Amino acid sequence: MAFAVVKCEPLRHNPLNQVTGSVERVTDAAGATLIRKVLRRPDPAAGRSPAPWSASLDPRHWNYWRREAEAYRSGVLRDSLQQAGWHGDENEVRLGMVASCVKYAWLLPLMLKRAADDQHRAYQHAADSAELYRQRGLALRHLVCWLDEALTRAATPG
Repeated sequence: MAFAVVKCEPLRHNPLNQVTGSVERVTDAAGATLIRKVLRRPDPAAGRSPAPWSASLDPRHWNYWRREAEAYRSGVLRDSLQQAGWHGDENEVRLGMVASCVKYAWLLPLMLKRAADDQHRAYQHAADSAELYRQRGLALRHLVCWLDEALTRAATPG
């Protein structure tokens, strides 16, 4: 499916993380939106970013530069788990992914409250409170969808 970008809106991200080149909301002519994250391959010749944000070419490193892309690629996570000796079903893999959003859900009320403040900083830059409030609302909607999916999958016998 082709997605012809007609609008690109940069989103805030941690600029110290050497893995993340950019994060942006892209929109096509029909108004559909996606979030695009550009990953950066570490350049050993360029030196390291300040710890703990340095990236790595080593898949065992916590900030391995391709981990996110590889984890979300179809079948890669399941295949990795099977190679490690796990022989469960794909529903359990997806359940684990969507249930992981719980770790963020408890932060949302605080994030929404702070986003309404008159002055706010995000990733060391001044930020527009109204825009942060809108973005946190979108994040909450996304998390609620994942939580709903997790509850549905957990209630469905394997």
